Amino acid sequence: MKALRLEALGQAAQLADVDSPTVRPSDVLIDVATASLSAADVAFQQTPIDESQAQPGVLPITLGRYFAGTVVEVGSAVQNCAVGDVVVTAPPGSCGSCHPCLTGMDNYCINPRAKTRLVPGISRDGGLAQQVAAPERLVLSVGGLSPQEAAPASDFGLAAYHAIRVARTMLAPGNHAVVIGGNAKARYAMGILAEGIGCRVIAVTDDVAALKSHRTCYAETILDSADANAEVIRDLVGGWGVDGVLDFVGTEASSAFAGSAATQGGAIVVAGTGGGFVPIGAGRLNRNGSARYVEGGSRGDLREVLDLLDNTKITVDHTTTSLDSVVNAKDIDPDDVPVVVIP
Repeated sequence: MKALRLEALGQAAQLADVDSPTVRPSDVLIDVATASLSAADVAFQQTPIDESQAQPGVLPITLGRYFAGTVVEVGSAVQNCAVGDVVVTAPPGSCGSCHPCLTGMDNYCINPRAKTRLVPGISRDGGLAQQVAAPERLVLSVGGLSPQEAAPASDFGLAAYHAIRVARTMLAPGNHAVVIGGNAKARYAMGILAEGIGCRVIAVTDDVAALKSHRTCYAETILDSADANAEVIRDLVGGWGVDGVLDFVGTEASSAFAGSAATQGGAIVVAGTGGGFVPIGAGRLNRNGSARYVEGGSRGDLREVLDLLDNTKITVDHTTTSLDSVVNAKDIDPDDVPVVVIP
């Protein structure tokens, strides 16, 4: 079968003919319908090597962390998946026994080895191939979504939903929310806030024209980041700050703006990785405000966002391409517009 193989870090991945995957007792074998190219898939091919990314545990390896398809075989120990099920990859691995795991926050698992153990595209062959074997506990049913919708949602939609859930107490229907950024996670967040909750969304981005060019943009107001400040936000919402700010850029400038834009008691969530931070303390953050940094999401979050996207029909633009076309794809930015690969 065809697979996108990485032979060494910092080298371009190449299309190769490989054997079909071996199915372990706890695995399901999946005919891959779609795979969503991730930032890690691209970063592994670039130099200098990004040490902040979890590195592949073995090389060569088939790339592809986020994928969806049909189960065609199950291992002897599989209990909850059956042949014919259409599934999508769930969040990275977890130990299942630490306190965060036992309380449904498996994305905060404190066992570092468990986070990458058995994860396709990291410690075993991934889904940028015609077939992939994955542990049963790392897949979920797509529900009513198509594989083309589910694969990017398991990456970008999940991260957006988790950031919103952290700030959910301040994000009620009719409340104002600022979303910083125009990338895929930010656009999912705009849709979930507007259509899933009923918030009034203000988008702040460096590229207003690009955000407006997408077929769906769920923001009520779009501001250029060069023109956005706390005074402009207060004028927009009637003299106060906004109830929630979600920063999917995370630079020093965007995080400083996030801290200034929230009202008293407002929630600020930084989900971008640009090195910024929100100062907290007396005189730095509006009274009773909160600020958190988040990454990814849990299996529970993924189940909820897949169902929400199905029920609301929220859509985010993506490009569709073939496996052949992502060979030497080290210059693609999938965080901007999701790249859905059909093997």
